[in-house]
Amino acid sequence: MHLSQLNKSSDAPSWLPDDVLNVNSIDEPDDLTEKLNGNVDDTVTVKLLCGADLLESFATPGLWSDEDIATIVGRHGLVVVSRAGSDPGRFIYESDMLYKHRKNVLLMTNYITNEVSSTVIRRLLRRGESAKYLTDDGVLAYIRQNRLYGSLPCVT
Repeated sequence: MHLSQLNKSSDAPSWLPDDVLNVNSIDEPDDLTEKLNGNVDDTVTVKLLCGADLLESFATPGLWSDEDIATIVGRHGLVVVSRAGSDPGRFIYESDMLYKHRKNVLLMTNYITNEVSSTVIRRLLRRGESAKYLTDDGVLAYIRQNRLYGSLPCVT
């Protein structure tokens, strides 16, 4: 999520530097520590929070380089939220790269099923469908105003 979207949200954390959440502003993973400017205690670790769908995208040929996967998972780590129909534990077991760094992966079981994901929201917006009540109204307005993700005017 871009910082502008986070700022439109009602719960934007005030302790984050202005550009830390804009994924386009971080060229290298090491740059993240510099961007935090000492705002975080040394005991804090930075991990990529993702759904099981993103984890499974590591197996899509040409989408991720082995070097990127090794950096993300090996040096930083993942927090993976499960989704219905996914088995991230099995996926990690079946991937040599992920299995090697399995101690850097935290699996979160989603006990209350909720199939809302950023992928679903982007799909709705591309199709001009409503995503109201799925994310913050300010975030939706920002996405539509800036025509992000191929969003179309909402058909009501």
